[in-house]
Amino acid sequence: MFDWDAANRAHIRQHGFTEEEAEAAWLDPNHIPADATGLGSEWREAIIGMTRGGRLLHVVWTERAGRIRLFEARKPTRREARLYLRR
Repeated sequence: MFDWDAANRAHIRQHGFTEEEAEAAWLDPNHIPADATGLGSEWREAIIGMTRGGRLLHVVWTERAGRIRLFEARKPTRREARLYLRR
């Protein structure tokens, strides 16, 4: 389901998260859409979601050949966190 290589693994880890946490946030049934504007020429989306361990993440992703490629997972801003928690 998810597409991982050395580049996106390294980028996720650079922000202090694991691939498993990024996947869990993306799979969170309560995730909400987030702003993904200005993130390159390829079509990308972003969500705010919760990991199974209770960490809130902002995840940027796209779909390639039927697989989900997660580009970035970072701590959400305070505003993004409030939007998720108020839903």
